[in-house]
Amino acid sequence: MLQGGEDLEIKSAIKRNETYTVMKNEQLVATFTLSPQQTEWDVHIFGKDEVENCLYLHRLAVSPSCMNKGIGKEILNWIEMYANEKQDKDYIKLDCEANNRNLNQFYVDNGFQYLGESDRHSKYKKLLIRREDERIF
Repeated sequence: MLQGGEDLEIKSAIKRNETYTVMKNEQLVATFTLSPQQTEWDVHIFGKDEVENCLYLHRLAVSPSCMNKGIGKEILNWIEMYANEKQDKDYIKLDCEANNRNLNQFYVDNGFQYLGESDRHSKYKKLLIRREDERIF
């Protein structure tokens, strides 16, 4: 269970340009962190990624006033497009609190595969299909 205290990890992700903000009409509507390397938390939840073939999605958050408007789905679509164009990775992995049914369902509805639970967190991954494979998402 998250206890807070992730400030140093958040600041480090910002400094590494891995944290993104989504703006609409000059208003912050969402944020997320996308890391090409595992954090200590990722290793704790997923185990060591020996082949380093994953992007790790953290702290996807949409402003409450903007929820249920498709912004989260649009962000996930953008992440896949970005990963396809800019990264050499095969999967996106993420975790979320296991007891958050709505969030877990959101990831399933957006094509993520449930991998089980670790430390009260659901684990998910999604295969990134490369454009040069001539397949679509």
